[in-house]
Amino acid sequence: IVKMTDVPLLGGTYGFTAVIPYLDMSNRLTIPTPVGPVPLKGTNTAVGDITIAPVVVKWAPSPGLFVNGRVELQLPTGSYRADRLINAGSNHWTVSPAVAFTWIGPTGLEVSSNIQLNVNGKNKDTQYRSGVEYQHEFAVGQHVGPWTIGVGGYVYQQLSDDRRHGETVAGNK
Repeated sequence: IVKMTDVPLLGGTYGFTAVIPYLDMSNRLTIPTPVGPVPLKGTNTAVGDITIAPVVVKWAPSPGLFVNGRVELQLPTGSYRADRLINAGSNHWTVSPAVAFTWIGPTGLEVSSNIQLNVNGKNKDTQYRSGVEYQHEFAVGQHVGPWTIGVGGYVYQQLSDDRRHGETVAGNK
């Protein structure tokens, strides 16, 4: 759900968003151990963590250029059990400030990017907190009729170490 309004805010216009994911997940894996392989499998079909952006500000500083800034909140609303192999929910809050832009030139060339940080809260059941994450998605494309032909990608980097019971988890960054 995305709703942009005509309400002025910070030189742009105000809006808000919400995402309510429904996930149907399964996995199978085999863990090698000194006493032989251990097969594991899990499934979870449920509503995942809801993400809201209560404040989105959109600017259009020049023709063809669109910019937005927002703060996303991932709420720990999804199905979660600490003893389950796979979970639709993460059982922790995440706050994600983000900025995005799209430029569409007069010939239909498009350049888009979204940059955000994810600041994760602590899972109260496991006392585990994942580190701060940097996420950058980008695309370049050419509009051809109703189609856009191009390439896209992303960069992901965890900036700080994970922590459990307040102590750094070695090797988890």
